[in-house]
Amino acid sequence: MTGPSIAICRRSLRVAFRSRGPWLVTALLAAASGALTFGAISGHDSAVAAPVVFSTGLFEALVRLVPFASAFAAAGSFARARRDGRLESLLSAPVSESEIVHGAFAASFVRASLQLLLAGACTVVSCRICGVSGMPGAALFATGIVGLLAFTAMCTAFGVFCSLATGSESAAAAVVAMAGSSLASLSLGDLPGFPPRPLDEIFSPVAFAAGSIDSRPLVVCLGAAALAVFLSVRFLESRRWLAASAR
Repeated sequence: MTGPSIAICRRSLRVAFRSRGPWLVTALLAAASGALTFGAISGHDSAVAAPVVFSTGLFEALVRLVPFASAFAAAGSFARARRDGRLESLLSAPVSESEIVHGAFAASFVRASLQLLLAGACTVVSCRICGVSGMPGAALFATGIVGLLAFTAMCTAFGVFCSLATGSESAAAAVVAMAGSSLASLSLGDLPGFPPRPLDEIFSPVAFAAGSIDSRPLVVCLGAAALAVFLSVRFLESRRWLAASAR
């Protein structure tokens, strides 16, 4: 990232976390994560819950919440900027389209990731307070976080593109939440037989919670994120070209 991208990212994060919205969303994510995690391990004796069972339950819960965190963080990245005129100011400034998009993506990704990690930390603390033993070690947490962040990057990049393409914060949030939730449900096997083999192995962000790192889901998630960022840059370039032609 270049200097302008970092400046855009820092400004966006500073403005976001000064408001109450992100903290309220973090609290809701923590409550949902705790409920889903307890539900996932409820079929096991809480006194002897295996670390892998707990880790899988926790990261399954967080993967289900990724689309909503990403939708809230990324949907307004360009929609609000277009509404208040900041996007036109950026397009008229000596800043490249890639720097603008990279800054917006970085801010949205950091925001969504921090909210999810805080929600997960609150869930772990709650489970320890409630006496759930068999907590995962650092290795299980580390590999699970890798898969979580990869899926978050993909959903956030798609959210940035939707925000730029639709110009509507609510429309972008709805599209990201629905599409991301569908992907999360498919990857977690909520629909028997979908995705068919070998897609269930190629795209499975929660597989990292078992303690191993598979390069195939990483390639899928990060490749899709890179594609969405690339399309966002091209879309913004066309918008700048049309604005220059209209003058």
